[in-house]
Amino acid sequence: MEIYVEYETVYGYSHYDIPYLLFIKETGSSLKSLFLKSIFFKPNIEFNGFSSLKSLKLENVSISDEQIVSVMSNCSNLEKLTLIKCPRLSNIKISGPSPRLKYLRISYPYGEPCTLEKISINARNLKTLDYCGPGHVSFLYENTPILNVCFTFWVCTGLYSSLVPAILKELVLFVPVSKKNYSLWGLVNLLQASPYLHMLELNLLNLYADKRTVTLMQKPRDLPLHLKELRFGGFSGTSHELKFISYLVKNAKALKKITIIDKRHYNRTPENGSLLSDIYDLKEEAERVSRRVSDEIKEATPSLFPWHWPLLKVIPPDVELICV
Repeated sequence: MEIYVEYETVYGYSHYDIPYLLFIKETGSSLKSLFLKSIFFKPNIEFNGFSSLKSLKLENVSISDEQIVSVMSNCSNLEKLTLIKCPRLSNIKISGPSPRLKYLRISYPYGEPCTLEKISINARNLKTLDYCGPGHVSFLYENTPILNVCFTFWVCTGLYSSLVPAILKELVLFVPVSKKNYSLWGLVNLLQASPYLHMLELNLLNLYADKRTVTLMQKPRDLPLHLKELRFGGFSGTSHELKFISYLVKNAKALKKITIIDKRHYNRTPENGSLLSDIYDLKEEAERVSRRVSDEIKEATPSLFPWHWPLLKVIPPDVELICV
């Protein structure tokens, strides 16, 4: 059984109490999917959890940190948990007898108020953490051996190395940027804190109307990185982006493949997925570049992108470069 409960006002912020019938044993024991929006989450004292629930989505729901712990403790079959714009949460703890939890999404879209301070995760079968929000939130990981992470940061400054687990192998980042006023150097701190990180997917979300003032960071000192593959979406070929790639190439000695998707062909958002679908969709028009080709052929082949030749100057000949 699936239940969808939504209450909206003109401004979308008012809440009403969740229906009492949702918490009775007869309903809770057969419920498998639950989506609640713009309500107060107030279980009655007889509430013993949703024993069959596999998917829970809470959007703009007034729920406390303690109630999240209670839900996790009483939903032993929960596999997917989504928390979007929940205004009362500040210290989220994902733990307890929920061994089946595989997907966790915590989202505060750009510009929305966010009271989060700390997120603690203890879930041995958690495969994906999808987080959207400010970078100052503290993350604590425990017993997350197979976790991969997708992050959307409001800014790239002030990011803490504790944001990502040390054993992380793949990292997907969505980073809002303005036309000129942005810096990617803050991401290096995360990469250096992840010695097992082999794949980085960086997606730039162009916000040309953004008027924020961003503190531009200095280029960090050279330290070894362990990247083997880089995917870069929303690429504009700016001087800063070229310097950032040059830094990764210089410090990631094991890097073997770089995929670049030009901003004109790029339509990824945190909601519609990662770069892989774009790469497959545009496979036929992908321009495969190899530095082993003779200079005569290179000169006779017009570039599809204005940043093509400047990029080739910073890519070693043994690194495969795919431009879309």
